[in-house]
Amino acid sequence: MYADLHIHSHYSDSTRSPEEIVKKARELGIDLLCVSDHNTTAAYNELIPLCKENQIKLIRGAEISTSFEDKEFHVLAYDFNFENKEIIDICKQCETVYADIDIQLIKKMSVDYKEISIEDFNSYNRNLKNGGWKGFDYLKSKNLVIDVPSFLISSVIIILNPKVHFHQ
Repeated sequence: MYADLHIHSHYSDSTRSPEEIVKKARELGIDLLCVSDHNTTAAYNELIPLCKENQIKLIRGAEISTSFEDKEFHVLAYDFNFENKEIIDICKQCETVYADIDIQLIKKMSVDYKEISIEDFNSYNRNLKNGGWKGFDYLKSKNLVIDVPSFLISSVIIILNPKVHFHQ
């Protein structure tokens, strides 16, 4: 039996749809799968029937962000009840934190990059096929980042030291 217990979908920081993940798992002979997206279980509405159709055992999971002593950690949670209010609340809280970070980043960058604005960002609809998060997708649409690593580097630099300018 082959398994992949830590893969992400386009609901998180990958560009693969649940359908593409299941297709690739079949091609690789994977019999056991867990999509552990960051702070969301949104992929499972599609994954459950797809895995049943393809005879792949599915373990429900998520990669939940947390912090301890000012350091960020990602905890893999497996086989929990998706109707558990505490887990849902933790995921929603994490999504809110990351959405706030996106807003801080866009506000700070809009001072130096006239092609972006918080108003434009707030009305922007994320394209799941691009992967990443809304802030990443927005900046990618403006040709200010190329991929998730460049987004993460620019985010950390700008949030920690707003006087630093990041150019591709």
